[in-house]
Amino acid sequence: MPWPRPETGAARLREQLADEGWLDELLEHADRDGIHLTGPGGFLPELIKAVL
Repeated sequence: MPWPRPETGAARLREQLADEGWLDELLEHADRDGIHLTGPGGFLPELIKAVL
């Protein structure tokens, strides 16, 4: 029996981003251009700073 899907807003947004290929495009861009996703100066920490 499959696990129930989470129904939170964040989970829905994550699924939409993944379904639209945005996440795949981001990872491909990071690999191609050498952008770090995590760590000091990485994309995700900078994104969090921008949102906060």
